[in-house]
Amino acid sequence: MKFMKLGSKPDAFQADGRCIRYVTSELATDVVVNVGEVKFYLHKQSLAETSAESREEISDEINMVDFPGGPKAFEICAKFCYGMTVTLNAYNVVAARCAAEYLEMTEDVDRGNLVFKIEDPSNITWSYTYNRKLSVTDKIIEDRLKFGERNDSVPKDWWVEDICELEIDLYKRLMITVKSKGRMDGSVIGEALRTYAVRWLPDSVDALISDAHSRRNKFLVETIVCLLPSDKGVGCSCSFLLKLLKVAILVGVDDSTREDLVNRISLKFHEASVKDLLIPARSPQTTFYDVELVYSIVNRFMMQEKSSQGLDVERNEKKGTDDFVLGHGSLLGVGKLVDGYLMEIAHDPNLSLSSFIDLSLSIPDAARPIHDGLYKAIDEYMKEHPGLTKAERKKICGLMDVRKLTIDASMHAAQNERLPLRVVVQVLFFEQVRAAAGVHAPNNNPRDASHSTTNTDEEWEKAAVEDDRRSLKKQMSRMKGMERTGALRHLGVHKALLHWLLGIPSHPVHLQDTGGTPYLR
Repeated sequence: MKFMKLGSKPDAFQADGRCIRYVTSELATDVVVNVGEVKFYLHKQSLAETSAESREEISDEINMVDFPGGPKAFEICAKFCYGMTVTLNAYNVVAARCAAEYLEMTEDVDRGNLVFKIEDPSNITWSYTYNRKLSVTDKIIEDRLKFGERNDSVPKDWWVEDICELEIDLYKRLMITVKSKGRMDGSVIGEALRTYAVRWLPDSVDALISDAHSRRNKFLVETIVCLLPSDKGVGCSCSFLLKLLKVAILVGVDDSTREDLVNRISLKFHEASVKDLLIPARSPQTTFYDVELVYSIVNRFMMQEKSSQGLDVERNEKKGTDDFVLGHGSLLGVGKLVDGYLMEIAHDPNLSLSSFIDLSLSIPDAARPIHDGLYKAIDEYMKEHPGLTKAERKKICGLMDVRKLTIDASMHAAQNERLPLRVVVQVLFFEQVRAAAGVHAPNNNPRDASHSTTNTDEEWEKAAVEDDRRSLKKQMSRMKGMERTGALRHLGVHKALLHWLLGIPSHPVHLQDTGGTPYLR
């Protein structure tokens, strides 16, 4: 909050009960000023030096009827007359300005009078307090001030806290004016709206939807949304927008407001967290969370991603290029986010298999260079839904590619009794192939590959993406070549097993269980 200190003398005002204020001085007071229920015992000489009336014109007792700002505003003016230190801030500056006008404390009476001090702030040194979390730039400014460095710079959003005291109607008018001037960044506007929402929106669901406040909360949310920066890609964090969407759904905002929020969120979806996406479902939905809404946001993000970059994911995958993956960290972030969300909603007994599969398929393969997160979500879903049929378990497991599992995930999957037997055998098979070829399993954190002292992990990541783009025939051809050279026979892998793994009709494969590890007879 910005503030300005005027005067330098100590505050000599004293109180005698609630209705009497007087100045401690060697000189006896000679005038009583009645402002509302408060009596001020003052000195004519001090008042005459800054007010329009001369000492002779001031009577011994003055009644101030309907004084603007009341006793508090008059006390500020009185202290200014005595040269005592007063602090003007967002809470009292308007009242002080009106009171000074009423008392005619202008330049015609005395140079540097109170009206001038308030209206020409460019010539006045302002200070500020900053109660919110400081940004990096603001922290530098604060540190300089602490160490005595002269710096007139203040944070651009110093006024954000001040205007939070305004009622929503006046706040809306003020923010429209601020936006129309075009002098404020979208980020500052967004911070102002976030701070106001935190100040006025209740924390509990019951308070949000209570009969006494639901209408007001609805109007407040709709107003904040309509005041969001026109550039939808800047201004507010995705986390704040998602929290605002949760509240908007609870208070029942109109469709256009909700649609605006969803569009804004989809532009910054890669910045979200799984916690932000846990939006409670509303009737008639039976799931814990609104999965349909998240599915819609993911689809919009993908459409905007393709449109903004001028790239077609499917076309690039067919060409075998990995430019889209390497140049789009946001896509990888969304892949990780979706898998994390799938892990959370997998616990819901009312979540249908089709909803789980649709959301999983809403992002391209390029968004998942590693399938550990997807595997964990699939395993959790099967654990929470033990009634899945064999066909359903096969269908959900078909979402993941065992070649993209890390060593830890592969070891877990190889011993997972919930997985179909074919998946377990595929895991073991590809681990054997990797071991024979000297290729490491994918790194669980592909971004760390660039910091490795070898190129092994980086080579695997590229190889995994490349393998995923190859057709089944090419994979079959490679495996057949390995069989002819004896590599697969060295591993003890039979041609019939190879056909069975790749889904090619052949004679039945007979497996025996030796301590939980299937092998070919």
